[in-house]
Amino acid sequence: MKTTVLVVDDSILIRRHLRITLEAAGFSVIEAVTGRDAMGKLEGSDVALAICDINMPDVSGLSFLESLRKVELWKALPVIFLTAEADPTLIAEAKRLAASAWLVKPFEPKRLVDAARRLTGTPAQT
Repeated sequence: MKTTVLVVDDSILIRRHLRITLEAAGFSVIEAVTGRDAMGKLEGSDVALAICDINMPDVSGLSFLESLRKVELWKALPVIFLTAEADPTLIAEAKRLAASAWLVKPFEPKRLVDAARRLTGTPAQT
């Protein structure tokens, strides 16, 4: 069974790039456009990791993470922020909310896949 990753980004191009990268590495991908959309897609899913942008319409990435941490089932879900932001204040807030990693766009696919495997305990494909 493939490990499922939730990708949350309002950019269709980023979502598509992440889907291609993660599926090539053996992951299954669920896409969401906003934080609110992502919360709905988590219900009844077996998501093992979320990869999320910070700046999105409706609900920001930090607000999404804050909402996740309030739900018992999702309190420990690993979350990687993948964003163009490098503001130390935002990074500190993400750490306070127990974000698992912070990667800046444009991203190196290998680095992202390695982080996803490490955080989900998913071995490399053979």
